[in-house]
Amino acid sequence: TGEVSWLARGRLAIAQSPTAVVFDRELQVVSRFRWPAEDAALVGSTAFGVHRNGRLVSAKLPSGPTRLVRRLPGWPEVIVSARG
Repeated sequence: TGEVSWLARGRLAIAQSPTAVVFDRELQVVSRFRWPAEDAALVGSTAFGVHRNGRLVSAKLPSGPTRLVRRLPGWPEVIVSARG
């Protein structure tokens, strides 16, 4: 599993536990940092993800670092980004 996101300036991010990688237009690695979530949802230039134990994490792209946002109740498995 994992999530691919297009970023500003033609960059590409791949977030898949245990690492997130950001590439430039030529697919050269711009940054790499720890990503504990299985998937990601992009909101602006911030990636959000849910770890299996219910931790909501985020990372400001392109370089992170990953930080804990909060612990969610229950057993969340999916995260989505929706305009509202």
